[in-house]
Order: sequence, then C-alpha cells, then structure tokens
Amino acid sequence: MDNRFLLNTTAVVLKTSVGDINENKRQILKAIQSADSRSEVLLFPELCLTGYTCFDLFQSQDFVNQALSATLEIAEAIEPSLVVLVGLPLIHEDKLYNVAAVLNNHKVLAFIPKTYLPSTHEYYEKRWFDSSFTIGKDTIEVKGEAIPIRTDVLFAFDNGVTFGVEVCEDLWVPIPPSTYHCLAGASLIFNLSASNELIAKAQYREDLVRVHSSTSVCGYLYVSSGYSESTTDTLFSGHAIAGCYGSLLKAEKLGEEGSMSVVFDLENCLNQRRSQTSYRDSITRFHQDQKRDYLIIPLFIKKQDLSDLLVVDPYPFVPHDALAREARCKEILEIQSEGLKQRLEKTGIQKAMIGVSGGLDSTLALAVTALAFDKMKRPRNNIVAVTMPGFGTSEHTLHNAKALMSYFQTDARVIDIKASCIQHMKDIGQDPQTYDVTFENIQARERTKILMDLANKENGLVIGTGNLSESALGWSTYNGDHMSMYAVNIGIPKTLIKYLVDAYAKLPGTSKETREVLLSVLATPISPELLPTKDGEIVQKTEVSIGKYDLHDFFLYYFVHHQYGFAKILDLAKIAFRGMIEEKEIRDTLIIFIKRFFTQQFKRSCMPDGIKVGSVSLSPRTDWRMPSDASYKTYLKQIEEQ
Repeated sequence: MDNRFLLNTTAVVLKTSVGDINENKRQILKAIQSADSRSEVLLFPELCLTGYTCFDLFQSQDFVNQALSATLEIAEAIEPSLVVLVGLPLIHEDKLYNVAAVLNNHKVLAFIPKTYLPSTHEYYEKRWFDSSFTIGKDTIEVKGEAIPIRTDVLFAFDNGVTFGVEVCEDLWVPIPPSTYHCLAGASLIFNLSASNELIAKAQYREDLVRVHSSTSVCGYLYVSSGYSESTTDTLFSGHAIAGCYGSLLKAEKLGEEGSMSVVFDLENCLNQRRSQTSYRDSITRFHQDQKRDYLIIPLFIKKQDLSDLLVVDPYPFVPHDALAREARCKEILEIQSEGLKQRLEKTGIQKAMIGVSGGLDSTLALAVTALAFDKMKRPRNNIVAVTMPGFGTSEHTLHNAKALMSYFQTDARVIDIKASCIQHMKDIGQDPQTYDVTFENIQARERTKILMDLANKENGLVIGTGNLSESALGWSTYNGDHMSMYAVNIGIPKTLIKYLVDAYAKLPGTSKETREVLLSVLATPISPELLPTKDGEIVQKTEVSIGKYDLHDFFLYYFVHHQYGFAKILDLAKIAFRGMIEEKEIRDTLIIFIKRFFTQQFKRSCMPDGIKVGSVSLSPRTDWRMPSDASYKTYLKQIEEQ
C-alpha cells in the first residue's frame, strides 16, 4: 500500500520526578529505547524535563540551564531518523519561555515557544514565563549554533507530510497558532500539554481536539502530564488524544506512565483541503495577511511500510458504541421525518403513497412517514400503504407487509400486479417464462405506476424507499423504484438501515406487536423479490448477485468521502475485513462496485429530491457531479495492476 501519507506516532507519559532533571532525562531516554522500533515521532508532555509543577523553581537560572543541557544530550543519544518532541523552560533575551524542542538527526531543530499563558484559577504561568509575542531575535545561540525560536515553523518529511507544534493553552484560545500552521501547510499538529483533571474536562479536551482537527482539516496528537506531577492543588491524568478531520481516532488516560501509538493517514486531509472552497479561500486570505513566511525545516527519517499497523473501521457509517449508535439513529430519524414533514406542508399535499414490500427499506420509509404524520398531527390513515405482490413475493414478506400496514394504522391496500404484468408482457411480446431483466423491470415499473397514479387520483406524495447504497450501485429500475416524489432513505447506507429500524422499534409508544414485526423484517434476507418463489420462499438474494453491502458501503465511503484511489481502498478493505471476508471476494466485489458505480451514474443524474443526512451524498444537487458516460477503465486498471 502507498505509505506516503502514513505517519506512526506515539504519545508518551513519564513517571516524572518534579524538579529532578537528570531523572526525567533518564525516564525520557528509557521511554525512547522501549518505544516501538517503528515509531517515527514521539511526543512527550509540556515541561517534561523539569515537571510542569516546579513553580518558583523556574526562577533559578542554573536549574533552567540544566534542562537545556539535558535536551541536547537526548538529541545526541536518540536514533537519527527518530523525531522527538520534549518540553522545557528556556532563557532567551533575559526572558523565560515555556518551549517545545523538536529533536531529529542528533540536533535540536527548533524551539517552539508557548504563546498563550494561563494565569487564572489554578494556573499562573505569567509569574514565570513570557509569551512568544515578546520574542525579538528569532534564533538562540546554543553551543555556537543558531537554533530557531519562533512559532511560525513547520517540519517537513520528504513524503509531503508537514507538522506544526503548539503548547497546551494555545489550543484553547479563539484562534490557536495551529490554525495558522495548517493554513501554512501543516497537515498534522502536535500538542505538548499539562492539563489538570476537573469534572467533565476530559470530555471537553477530546471534543476540542476532534472539532479543531475538523475545522483545520488536519491530524492532531495531544498528550498531557501524568499522575506523577505534584498534586499540591491539581491532579494530572496523562490524557492522550488523537483526532483526524473531525474523528476521534483514539483517547486514553495513561496515568503515571505509559504510551499510546496512532498511525495517522493524512491523505484524506490533503484531499479535503483541495476540495473545500472555504478552506482554500482561508489559505488565500492567510497568505495575504501573513507578514513573513513560515520557516520550513526538513526532517531526516527512514520511511517504513506501516500498512500493517493501520486500524481501519470496516463499518465507517455505523458508530461502534451502542449509545452513540442509538443517538445517531434517533438524530437521523428526526432529520428524515422533519424533511418529509416540511415537504408535505409546503406543497399542501395531505396524503403520502408508499409501497410496502415487507423488506428493510420500505419498512424504514413507512416508519419515517408515520413519524412525519405524527408531527403534523395528521391521521395515519392519510398514509396510503400499498403492498403489491408479484411473481417473487414470498409468504413471509407479504405477511410482514400486511402486518406493518395494519400496526402503523395506515390506509392499507393490497394490489396484486401479476395479471397486469402478464398483460404487459403479452403487449410487448415478452415470454412470461423468460426470467430476464425485462421480466424483473416490468414488475418494478408496474408498482411505481400504481403509486404514481394513486397519487394523482388522491392528491398524494409518492415516498421513495431506495437507499444510498442502491444509488451508488444503480441497483434500481430506471423510472421504476428509481423514481418517486420524495426519497426519504436516499442518504442512508444499507449497513445503517437495520439499526434505524431497530431504533424505531425501541422508541417509546411503539407497540409490542409492531416491535415484533419490525424484528421479523430485520431477520429477512435482502431481496428484490422479482423472480418466482420456490415453495413460497425467497430465491433471489441481492448480495449473492452484487456482493456484500458491507463491502460496497466501505468502498463508497472511502471513494466519495476520502477521495482515495481504488488500489488504496482495496488495501484498506483487506485490513478492515481481515479474518472476516476472503481477499478474493473483496477484490471481486470492488470490481463490481467500480463497474456499477460508473455505468449507473445516469440514474443518479435524475434522482428525485431526498434529504441529505450524512457526510456522503450522491445527489447531483449537493455533493456528486459526474458525467453519465465516464469510463471506469482507468480506475479498474488500478486494481488489475496490483
């Protein structure tokens, strides 16, 4: 896999001995020696060489100079290709600064001074330190070498990844220095911190890192001092946090000592910066206002293959945590139902027409429609729910469809489409025993025609049931189930739909009978039910025809949201589904995805209105614009060459 944008980082918390610089140096070197040999950057906490809570000990010049000497010794001792960030006090121009030192290739490459010094409540840093704003000369002489001491410094690997550094409180202000670092080109930020524990503060820190990584479109690694800091008035937990473009990758409280390793994949950040017009405008304004150029310092590093260290979520659309997943589902149901409510109220249409098959998609659409009608205080019998059994309708799904229409208190109707489909086959000369795409699509279009005609007859709005995954694959009949008057599920991937149905089943007020039939729907295999049943059972299973939706949703997320090439997506899928799905099946399914995604764009180009609910949308009016006749050959070649 392409490793250019991968960086293996480790946040380290020490068993700090407050005021004992030699012991802290020993602990730092010990941590470096015991770190994973494949770590490329090690990040230590703020003022780790002295301890953050030294207080008036910082007033001793000899004490502060010892910290500088220890820093130089650490730089000399470490492997030349390793990057290490440590915190220390530093005297410059007769002032004392709280700085981060960046070490690489046996050198101190730069000192990054802290800009914002908290001096309220339990903090009083201005008693000892000066802000970076007071720096005059931006280099400091150390053993005959001029070392930069400034905030506007970036550190560049030869793979295009660039990082910046800020210290603790700098992140907590309205415009953190790292905002400027990112606009100047940094894709990753390191923060050396000493943030004490208070009720709910840990969650606030994690939110701060996550949100800042989103607005600055970057990766962010943060580490704070641990338990061994002085507890005279405060306690520190060794909180380590990794965020990347709005996602919390990892967070741990390391306590007295420990480490947390994270591999950042920064390609998505770089892709997003190119595609976000507001971010590009911010860069333009930044360079117009910038009074001087950033100093770019190259780094010496031996690049390694890190792909086996990557942690890749196989279900990027579905939160792992049960509580977070339930909250996400409730929010989506609210967005879907409110969007439909607004559409009905603004058009003045009183009724909704919906085809109910007994499958997942139509069940979710029916539940959303019921929520919208409840919000409007309209009777649910204004929902005209129609089940239309055809040649492939199983007894199981027909039973579920009828039960759903009854339990949801709709105007329930059963219209058998077999006779009308046979008549149409006769009209066009189609053999009813030839089970081809014509045979299947006749049924899909017949159902849509019935719903559209009922809508005309009774002043109703036809509710679409198709989902995001089907739209990506074109798994719909053009001008059949592809078409509706408002598509409530069009922003929902298949892997999330079952959780939405389950979330609705758990809502207060859902009857026991309704809950039972919803659970029965969840247990039903995914099928279009267009080919004749065998002994009343389903014979046509979607995932046998086109591959697992687990894989298709994964491919969709990384192609549209991350804008990755398909060779990388294949490698990521192999990591994500290792031990779950064979590599051959992953590859074969990706080929299906590429071909269908490109050849079925014409259906997306004229898709009906439908509410956007997440970060991935294929609507031509919002996120995705693509020519309907684009070739997939170049993209397929990426897979064939692997």
